[in-house]
Amino acid sequence: MTGNRRRMTAPASQSAGFTLLEVLTAFVIVGLTLAALVGMFETGLAGVSRAEKHAIGLMLAESRLAEIGTTVPLQTGHREGDFAAYRWHTTIAPMAPAADTSTSVVVEVRERGALAAAARPLVHLKTVRLGIRRRIDQ
Repeated sequence: MTGNRRRMTAPASQSAGFTLLEVLTAFVIVGLTLAALVGMFETGLAGVSRAEKHAIGLMLAESRLAEIGTTVPLQTGHREGDFAAYRWHTTIAPMAPAADTSTSVVVEVRERGALAAAARPLVHLKTVRLGIRRRIDQ
């Protein structure tokens, strides 16, 4: 019986467990994986923020475009203003030929700020509106 007991117990040098090198390797792998996941999460958040800014700018530009010819008269000229963190600029100009009653309307929306003024606009909408030509018969 004593012979069977010796076979069941393992020597101390072959005991189960992880070596220090295996543990350190596992920590490195986990650390690299977490760093990659954090980087992807940060990129995703930046994309969501950029999309949100673009969506707000688009809504502002569309509302400005809808006002032209209704609450804002269809007259040539430039208009600009601020809305929260955005700056809008509207240009209304007659189209060629001069006898035509169509008018070009351009609405640009940018973020406010020194760096944003030089940057590309968030939204650039352009449309053609037909105006009513007034005749003076007298």
